[in-house]
Amino acid sequence: SNIQEVFKSYGLETIISFAETALKIPNKIYLSQEYLDLFFKQIQNQGQFLIRALILKATLKSMESDENLLKASENVDNTREALKSIVEAIKIISKNEDTKQNYSFLIYNISICVYNIIRPFFRKGWLNRYLDVIEEVDKLLESVKEPNHDWRTRYAFFLNPGSHGFFSTRPMTQKRKPTS
Repeated sequence: SNIQEVFKSYGLETIISFAETALKIPNKIYLSQEYLDLFFKQIQNQGQFLIRALILKATLKSMESDENLLKASENVDNTREALKSIVEAIKIISKNEDTKQNYSFLIYNISICVYNIIRPFFRKGWLNRYLDVIEEVDKLLESVKEPNHDWRTRYAFFLNPGSHGFFSTRPMTQKRKPTS
């Protein structure tokens, strides 16, 4: 289509920014997926833009649960599929210590994404299915000494599945931008 031809001339940062922005526009989420598809056709390295794309891919995948009214095992399977993109992003970030420190803002964004994806499973017996990802993100937050202690506490709350219900389960929307 015409839009695909136009976007081929744009840089990866512009394309991923369009995809992230489209996600926030009511009734235009499909554009986010289109831009993300264009991005994945052009990406050739494993930097910040790929990590942002993987976060967005996980978010879009998790949204399918509500859109398609998935229940029980279908919802669990869809959530696992969404978290595969998060695991891929974690692997890229975890390659070396410099990458972790440079992408600390993306680690924060990943933690928000994981929180929002898993939030519907804050019921006894359901959250345990995702503790491996939750713990991995918690370790990353610790390794970069996440300065938002309120968020660290809230996120660490995931690791104690027996006490859920005391904290708000509303979605988180605050994302962090690079500091440089």
